[in-house]
This record gives sequence, structure tokens and C-alpha cells, in this order.
Amino acid sequence: HQAGGVGTSPEVLREVPDGACQDDIALLRRELGNSTLTCENYAATICDDSFAIRACPRTCGMCGPFRYQTMKKFVRPQFSMLPPVVHQARVAKRECRGFAKLFLNQGHNPFLVKAPALDGEREGDIITCIDRATPHAEEFADDARCPEGLGIENSSRCQNGVFRFSRRATYFDAPVYPKMLREAQKDIKAMRAVQWLDIQTVDVTVSALVYSQVEELFTSVSVRFDVDSAGKVRASKRVLSYRDLIETTGISFAGYMFGVIFFCSLGVGHPVYQLYHSRSCRNRVIAFEVFSRMALIIYSAVLLAMWFKQYPMSELYSRLLDQMLGYTGDSEAEFAQMMQEFFSALENIKSRADLFLNFRIIAYILLYMQFIQLMLYFSFHPRMGVLTATINKASSALAHFFALFCMLFMTLAFMAHWMLGTHIEEFQSFSVTLASQARMLFGEFIYASSAIEINGAMLIMYWLYAFTFMLVVFFTLLNFFLAIIVDSFAAVKKDEQLNFTEHDFLHDCFD
Repeated sequence: HQAGGVGTSPEVLREVPDGACQDDIALLRRELGNSTLTCENYAATICDDSFAIRACPRTCGMCGPFRYQTMKKFVRPQFSMLPPVVHQARVAKRECRGFAKLFLNQGHNPFLVKAPALDGEREGDIITCIDRATPHAEEFADDARCPEGLGIENSSRCQNGVFRFSRRATYFDAPVYPKMLREAQKDIKAMRAVQWLDIQTVDVTVSALVYSQVEELFTSVSVRFDVDSAGKVRASKRVLSYRDLIETTGISFAGYMFGVIFFCSLGVGHPVYQLYHSRSCRNRVIAFEVFSRMALIIYSAVLLAMWFKQYPMSELYSRLLDQMLGYTGDSEAEFAQMMQEFFSALENIKSRADLFLNFRIIAYILLYMQFIQLMLYFSFHPRMGVLTATINKASSALAHFFALFCMLFMTLAFMAHWMLGTHIEEFQSFSVTLASQARMLFGEFIYASSAIEINGAMLIMYWLYAFTFMLVVFFTLLNFFLAIIVDSFAAVKKDEQLNFTEHDFLHDCFD
């Protein structure tokens, strides 16, 4: 798109009536505390600030309304309806202790002229001590020195020589300090100038709200950078989507859920009748069948009720868009309210995504129950029940095997992490070591790639661990497991050969 504005482009696409958009010199001088300022002599500084919309709109070319011409077709189904927002979580400051306190209070030596940091007094603290267990809960993220030489030290934007930035917002009841990147290059430059990221920052997230018009999909895209206590930065991303089921998709979803409820209700009757009248040893199998079908009925009914209860995500997006379009730029409180609406949208998408993730987990458990039920169905025929019979015969030996395997596996994992975790990336934490050993168990790798960087005693310790793992776990215990299964299968086949009353499965189905 191409936009026109007074003082910004020779191709002006609209006319501004005289007096409709004027610089407010009184506001500029009052806010910045300097009675000599004008928009013309301060344009190089003020026009890069959002305050220019209020004080110097004509000089800075910000007089509306604007008109836009379409230069290219929009060919993608997704678009971001608002500028991205970067926000950080911060921790509180605390009094320095230990060597940090000694370092802050150290003296100076004027004779150390070749070591400038030590030959004179310091103005202010050189380091900041933090309490990572206590969140920063102040109204603003931090403050910075005001620009010198402009006479604005006592203005409303700059009090006592400092100005505050990034007003606090709330995200899942935790304080965050956001910045909307309306003009990314200028905003990032300003953030660098005030050192927006510092030692109090524990994580930084860049978030955007995306809409996909073909699928009616509402998505929150977040890239997060976590800073640990040692200053290491870890990056992660998360994409959460919620789909509004409208028109035929909503009707189809409701139809499927009602179908599951109807057919499962029909299927419960016969097993209940059998369970009531039968006294056979298969009552447990029938009871499991009744339980699994009732679980499907309850799950479908609850999911359907939750779906009817949810209001469309499009309403939330519309409210957020209306909030931004209604922004007049007259107060920081109005902008803070708009930012809070943005975080409310993020919370809503995440809450819905988490809710339906829980439903998916429950659905996965129900599918696993259907899988077990399918195996139990096959166990009614001796020829098709080989799997369940083998597992049943091997159950005692397998229980003892897994007890032995888990103890040895976790002991080796602890040894590897405790001794080698600081040198080998695959063993950097106990959970990572367990995952690495699982990959080694399946033959993905035996020799850790990071082991090439160690030598001396650590290399000997690594090979002692690797040899023990290969000998005990990879070669011995895995073959024990296979031997238990093979022996149990052979016993089941032997029992099957003694049974002369049954035909094969297909013959019995049509007999």
C-alpha cells in the first residue's frame, strides 16, 4: 500500500482542511518542560516518538485521515491483523551479598591511571543484584536518564531526570512489560537506547495474532527466549490455533458427536444384559466393554456441551480490533487498556488450546481403551488370542524383568549425568540423560557426539559408562526380554496344538 501525508511524500492522496490538523506547541512545551521548543526545531527527535501524534502531527506528517492504494494482490490466506508485541518478564532487585557486595564497595587508587575503571570514584552501582524468586511488580519495567541539554528534566514525561518505559500488563495473573512494534526499526532502536533488556529480564517473548480466512483459524504465534541464572539464552516457539466451526463444519461436528452418543447407547444394552444374567469368567471383559462405551458417551456429551458453550473467537478478535481502531492517542492509560486486550486475546487462545489439548489426551486414552478392547475381542477365539495368551503367560516374568531393568537403567542414567553432565550435552540433566539412554537403547547412537571434546580422566569415565551400558542393557537385558516373549509364545503354541476342537478363525466365523 501507498500512503500520503503532509510533509512525508510529494504524492499526497488526500487534502487536509486548514485548521483540521495543527501542531500543539503548548502541549509540546508543557509535556517536555521547555518553553522554547517548537515542532520545527525538535522534529528530528519528536517525530520518532508516538508523542508526535499528539503534539506535532502536521510537522511530522501524521495528519489523518489517510487513504491507501492497493499495489499488489494479497495472495496468502494468513495475515496478522495487529503489529507484533514483544513483552518480557522481569525479576526484582535485591541488596547485593557476598563478593558482589564487596565488589560494589571497593575503593579506588588514583595511581592506576592505566586502569581507568580503578583510578576514580564510581557514580552509581556497576552491577545490579537480583532475586530470581521474586517477580518485578512495579508499574513500569525500569527507568532511564533523560536526554541532556533539552531542558526537559522536570516534565511529565521525564521526572527528576529519568523517564519510565513499558507500563505493566497482566498475562495469566503475572506481570509482563510489553512494547508494541508499530515501527519495528525505530522501536528496536529506542529499546536499545534505554537498555530495555537487562539482568532483570528472565524471558522475552515476541507474539503475534494471525488469522487464516480459508479455515477460519485463529492463531497465536510466539517466539520465546528464556534466560537462565548463568545468562544462557534458550529459544523456543509455540503456535496455538483455534478454529471456529461455522456453517457446515459446525453441523458436521455436532452430527458426529450425536452419532457417537446414539450408537454407543445402542451398544451398551446387550453387554449390560449379559453382565446381569451371565455368571461366566468373562464378566470382567464384558464389564470393561460397558465401561469403555459409557466413557465414549460421556466424553462426546461433555465435548458437545463445551463446544456449544464457547463463544466464537471472531468476537474476541473483533473486540480487540475495535479497541485499537478506537485509540485516540490521548493517554497512556488508553494504550495500556488496548495492550491488556491483546493479552486477554492471547490468554483466551491459550486457554482454549489447553482445554482442547486435554480433550485430545482423554480421547487418546479412550482410543487406547478401544485398542485393548479389540485385543480382548480376539481373545475369545483360541487361534486369534495368541497375543493375549502370550502376554498373560509371560506377565510374571515380565514384571520381574521390568523391575530389574528400571533400577539398572535409572542408576546408569544418574551416574552418567552426575559424572559427565558438565562435559557431554547428551547428559546435561537427568531427564535428558534418560531420553539419551532411550535413544541408545533403540540403537540410534552409542557414541555420544559431544564425547569427542573430552579427554583424560573424563574420557576414561565415559568409556567405562558406555561399555557398561552396551554390555548390561543393550546386549544382555534386551535379549532377556526377547527370550521371555519367545518362550511364552512357544508354550502357547504347544497348548494350541493340543486343542483339537477348534478350527481356524475364518472357518469358525462362517460355521
